[in-house]
Amino acid sequence: MFVTKDDIVSGLRELGIKTGDELMVHSSLKSFGRVEGGADAVIDALLEVVTENGIVSMPAFSDCTDGGSARAYDRVNTPPESWIGIIPETFRKRKGVLRSDHPTHSITASGLDAKAFLSQTDIYDCFAEDGPWNRLREGGGKLLFIGKTMGSNTFLHACEAWYNNYLEETIGIVATPEGEKFVRVTNYPSGCRGGWYKLYEDSEYFKILRSRGIFSKVEVGASTLMVCNAHDVAATMKEIFKSDPHILLHKSGCRDCARMRGKNKPKHHSPLPLPHSEIL
Repeated sequence: MFVTKDDIVSGLRELGIKTGDELMVHSSLKSFGRVEGGADAVIDALLEVVTENGIVSMPAFSDCTDGGSARAYDRVNTPPESWIGIIPETFRKRKGVLRSDHPTHSITASGLDAKAFLSQTDIYDCFAEDGPWNRLREGGGKLLFIGKTMGSNTFLHACEAWYNNYLEETIGIVATPEGEKFVRVTNYPSGCRGGWYKLYEDSEYFKILRSRGIFSKVEVGASTLMVCNAHDVAATMKEIFKSDPHILLHKSGCRDCARMRGKNKPKHHSPLPLPHSEIL
């Protein structure tokens, strides 16, 4: 049995998504089972519900770094990494969809205010305070997860950038009319996230968010759609980081996570002492 666009529209509305909402969508097409119309049907459903007065945005990340897997970043032609999925790639190619200039963490968006939504002063800061992730936080935006995509919740990296200081820098490569250009990328979320990526709803941070009633769920076909308010997630993560600034990292046994634990001096609150077992 096929899932239809109307089925998805009904599910989105049941979640409370409405005209004018600003959405960041992480998605898995195959999670639905069989969808009549494929990725386009999912995109059509999202656009129908929020209308042109809202924003539909999706990740379009690419590894355009010095030594990375992709060539110099070209906003028009560089495809997202394959793990991003077919829905974001189909969305990227749609007429009228805009894409940001970031060589590693670009975002696509559709809506009357898409240009303003994507804008930021430092275009090479992954999670700039005046960028789209902060607009979701401050403007009542919503995070929508279609299928088992909680492990791809990039908004958590934004929270790391805002409330911790262990994110790093790298060198990105962008294509210009004069040739390839090397740029400094800041707040780059490199390394491992053993406390989060593959644990999905079993991760400790998610259990706390769920206990606060932050998420709403609905079933559409074989998929679970889950939505939350970005501001609520940010406020709760800020609180969580106060008691456990390393909750998204492996606590031991991982060189990448150890490096980030070692450099972390949490923002907005006094640094916590390392557990005794971590003192050299």
